[in-house]
Amino acid sequence: CYIVSLFIVAGNPRKKMMWICFALMTLGGGLLILFKIIITDEGIEKWVETIVTCALIKGGLSIAYIVVYAYGSELFPTSIRGTAFGLSVTMARMIGLTSSELIDLAKEWELPSMTLCASTSLIGAVALIFLRETHNVKMV
Repeated sequence: CYIVSLFIVAGNPRKKMMWICFALMTLGGGLLILFKIIITDEGIEKWVETIVTCALIKGGLSIAYIVVYAYGSELFPTSIRGTAFGLSVTMARMIGLTSSELIDLAKEWELPSMTLCASTSLIGAVALIFLRETHNVKMV
């Protein structure tokens, strides 16, 4: 999946690829919810959940990681690029550290367990609107 992702990302605009990744992960999450409602047999449900998770959600995530590194190296000037990547990795780790607490908090508020974790990707999608496109743009 990663090798194919490299070729896909190299020839397409970064912003477009991030929206495609976001759409794949959202579609995967929506299908999981739909299958949870439709499928009543637990054995088949686990099998379908595994396929959807691997194909759509993990596929979207693998492309998203490559796009983030390509986009970041094109978006930030050389003098602050290391700091910007360090900050993004730190924020990703912070969300990873607090994810179990977010799930507990969602259960306490009687929300589906991954609602608060998914909201962090929505924040990222809103932030993406304000970033400029860097594909085939001459670097200054």
